[in-house]
Parts: sequence; structure tokens; C-alpha cells
Amino acid sequence: MNEHDKLFKEIESVKENAADLIRSVFPKEILKEINLDSLQLDNNSYVDKQLKEHYTDLVYNCKRKDNHCVTVTLLFEHKSFKPKNEYLQLLRYMINIWSYQEKNGEDITLIVPIIFYHGKQGWKIVPFKENFIGNSNNFYRFILDFDYILTDIFRYDDEIKRRGQA
Repeated sequence: MNEHDKLFKEIESVKENAADLIRSVFPKEILKEINLDSLQLDNNSYVDKQLKEHYTDLVYNCKRKDNHCVTVTLLFEHKSFKPKNEYLQLLRYMINIWSYQEKNGEDITLIVPIIFYHGKQGWKIVPFKENFIGNSNNFYRFILDFDYILTDIFRYDDEIKRRGQA
């Protein structure tokens, strides 16, 4: 884990900081449905050997307004470039969480993955189904469809530097 990730993980391990971060990156319509007062740090890591070279994680659980659990994953991307297919990495990570929950007799929870990226190259989110070019709409029902929240830390670094010079 690099120094950037260590510092970020240390800061975001504090519940109040994590709640502020979630408030700043979650879409407003989702924020209306969750209770950030119920936010609790999950001390487990779900990053396996295959994911370890790419990610460090921090996992929080909180309740939706209807009292069902939501798992919020804060994933720190170690690479300085966008992975070829982040959806496969995210799916592997989500399966690790769900497998752990199932093994421990827990209900599986909704997972909201947030990727914190600090590379110099831009990262544009492209829907997973766009990897499957040339298929008719009849086949799209067989393709997983999920999203993630991307926070480009490199962009914020530039913003902070500009503000410091003003």
C-alpha cells in the first residue's frame, strides 16, 4: 500500500470522516435513502490475492431508511492507470463479500462500490455491457449490469494545489 492510500485509509477509518466523504460522493437520491448515523466500520478486508495488487479496501455497513443493510466499499486503486476491466475486479470483490456473508449465515447485502483512483490518466466510466460489442438487445439480459462511484483523487490534488496558490 502506498503512502497516499495509507493516509486516506487512516482518515476514512474515522466514522465521521467516512460519513462526510459518502455525503460528498453519493448521488443525492441515494443519500435520501440511507441513514449515515448507522454507519459502522467492518473490520474485515475482502481483498483477495488476485485483487491485492490493485486495491486496498475499507468497508462500512449502514442501514437504509427501511432498515435493510447496505455495504459501502471504499476501494483504493493502487495503479496509476485505469485497469483494463474494473468491472471484473469489482465483481470478484463483491463476490468475496457475499460469500463471506453467506458462509456466516448472514443475509447478503446491497453493495455500493466507490473507487478512489490516483492515476494521472483520465478515467471515464464505460458501462460493462459495452464490452460485448455486436450483440443484439436479446443478449443484454445475460450481461450483469451494475455501477460504481468513481472519485479521481489526482483531480482533487490539482484542485487543492490551485486553491493553495490563490
